[in-house]
This record gives sequence, structure tokens and C-alpha cells, in this order.
Amino acid sequence: MSSRLLNTVSVLSFLSAILILISGLIGIYTPGFYKLETVNWQQQAIAQDIIDVFLIVPLLLGTAILSSRKPGKAFYIEAGINLYLVYTYAIYCFDIQFNSLFIIYCAILGFAFYSSVILWNHIFKEPVISKNHGFYPFRLTGIYLVIVSLLFYTLWLSDIIPAIINHDVPSALKETGLVTNPVHVLDLSIILPGLFIAGMLLIRRNSFAYRLTPVILTFMILMDVTIIFLTIVMFLHGVINVLNSAMIAIMGLQALFCVVLLRSSLKSVE
Repeated sequence: MSSRLLNTVSVLSFLSAILILISGLIGIYTPGFYKLETVNWQQQAIAQDIIDVFLIVPLLLGTAILSSRKPGKAFYIEAGINLYLVYTYAIYCFDIQFNSLFIIYCAILGFAFYSSVILWNHIFKEPVISKNHGFYPFRLTGIYLVIVSLLFYTLWLSDIIPAIINHDVPSALKETGLVTNPVHVLDLSIILPGLFIAGMLLIRRNSFAYRLTPVILTFMILMDVTIIFLTIVMFLHGVINVLNSAMIAIMGLQALFCVVLLRSSLKSVE
């Protein structure tokens, strides 16, 4: 990748990090900032701000610095972080009541999207993933992605289909006060089909999917950590009465498993 594009990605990542830090700190420390939201959605928004400020910003800056100095493994991590930011700030832009940070939300979404375009262009043009690997980690990752996508399809549809049959809305919508669930929209339309397709291609040892693997695993790790943290925060603030320890344990194990797969897949980066 040319130094000009490297500099562009670094600038976009730096700008994203600054804006995430500003918006996150305002959301966390301004009393009643999310007062237009339901209590459930308020706590989720604040918890997401905490994740963004104290986890995503350091990771984004760190990978941006590393990738600008030596293109390679850090590119995949940075691309995964930007995919997470596109997912997260699409929700901020469309499902947080209009507030003084709206333009900042849109800017972060734009910076993350165009960073992703540049990074993915590099990933798919440069043959830097070695195919000299057998079942582990790529085929194993493929099987895992297919299983995860099917399980989450089952989970979301088990909430959506009964609501449709009963001419009702899913219970989560009643709690958040939203028109539709943005997680359902993004997962059912984009993320879960993407995981399934990538998994099937990995099982077939497709080189295109090899390059996707570290990006997808990074995204999944960040999502698992976010789900765990949001659940704990909502329990501590009384939004949910029972802490789902089994779900937290499953998400934690998934995150650890993805870390193992990510570490192994990055060893294939030449």
C-alpha cells in the first residue's frame, strides 16, 4: 500500500478515536444525556460509551500506529475494529434519539466506513495469507462461523417469528422503546449471512475467505466483550433482575476461542 494511503488511514483512525473519545465522555459523564431513551436503552448506550472510550479508542490508535509503520498483521486487526465501528455507529446514528452529538456519530460512521474501504482494498489486493495450513485454523474457523451464524439465526428468529404470528412485537422492543431492533436488522441482513458464507468458503479452503478470517474474528471478539459488559451493566443498574451467568460464560468462552483462532490465523500472514 502506498504511503499516501497509509497516511490517509492513520488520519481517519486518529480522527475517529478523537471523536469517539469526545462523544463517549459526554455520554458517560453528562447527567441525563440519554434522557429521551427508555431506561433499558439509556444503560445500553452508556455501557457502549464506556466500551468505546476505554477499549476501542486504545485499540484503534495502537493498530493504526502499528499498521502505518509496518503493514501486515495490524491491518487485519484495524479492519476488524473499523467493521465493529461501522456496526456500532450505524446503531448510534439510526437508533439513538436525535441529540447534540448526531453530527459526530455520522462523522465516526463515515471515517470507519472509508477506513474499511481502504483497508479491505489492501487486504484483497495483497496475497499475504499463506495457504500452507491444514484443518487448523482455517477450516476449524469455518465450521465455527457456520455454527455461530445458525445459532444466532435461531436465537433471533425464536423471538421474531412468534411476535409476527401473534401480531405483537418482540419483547426486547418493548423494553428499549425502539421501532425495530437494530441488532436484528444488521445481524439478519448482513452479519449472519456474511459469517455463514465466509465459513462455508473457509471449509472449502477459498483464498478469498482466508483474508477475511482475522477481520471477522477481531469483530466477533469485540462483539462478545460488548455483550458481556452490557449485560453486567444492565444488571448492576437494575434494568434486568437476573444476571444470565450462562450467557456470560458462553460469550466469554466464545471470545477466548476466537482469540485462539485469531492468533493462529495471524501466524499465516506473510
